[in-house]
Amino acid sequence: TSTQQILQNQNKNALNATLLYSLGDIIEYTAFYDNKKTIISDSPVADKSYVIEFQSCIDFNNNIYKVTKVGTQWWMAENLKSDNYSNGSNISGKYKYANSTENETIYGKLYTWAATMNGDAGNNDLPSTAHGICPQGWHVPSEIEWDTMRDFLGGWQQMGGKLKEAGLAHWVAPNTDATNASAMNVRPGGLRWDDGTYQYIGEKALFWTATDDLFNVDINNASGYTFFSATPAASYYLYTWDLKVLGKSVRCVMD
Repeated sequence: TSTQQILQNQNKNALNATLLYSLGDIIEYTAFYDNKKTIISDSPVADKSYVIEFQSCIDFNNNIYKVTKVGTQWWMAENLKSDNYSNGSNISGKYKYANSTENETIYGKLYTWAATMNGDAGNNDLPSTAHGICPQGWHVPSEIEWDTMRDFLGGWQQMGGKLKEAGLAHWVAPNTDATNASAMNVRPGGLRWDDGTYQYIGEKALFWTATDDLFNVDINNASGYTFFSATPAASYYLYTWDLKVLGKSVRCVMD
């Protein structure tokens, strides 16, 4: 079947395009306006008009990030890859990593928790008070902000599938439950161990939160979220508690 999709920007200029798809498919739209990129996902059953909102998400290195709205939260729809903090200071090579230019383009960079927080205190506030490594106007999400998104997406059994990029272009098999219904396009950047080795690229997406020492157990650890390709965890996430010296991916949420 086919449908006529109408995308409108803030100037109310319409762009018409006829797309072929099967009913039940999730279609992803990327809209561009004035150095802003917004992604939405939908599964339309008839002609439909979309009104697109735009938010600016640009780091000091002029990387323009796609964004998406999940519930009431605006999230980056791709992994951070900045070399500098928003004030222009360089992120030390001791704290940011990319094991190849190709992987950096696809998965972004990996950062230690210290680089992610940039001296801001760990917290579990809603919203987080840690601007950290994020572009101006954005912040490092706390554990409770990730939980807010989880609850909006239907809970822990559905969150992973709705966040992950579908298919096997960047995930290893099976990745069978991924739908990317949230338009978050989560990709598996893997992990950098503190001995300098890399693991899980293509298999796991690991993200830092702004929350550390939540249970007063170990100040050397911070919380995070991990998403998998392998079944039966393809739709699930794993709440993790890892050493801050490890390199993980970062997603930011708008202030």
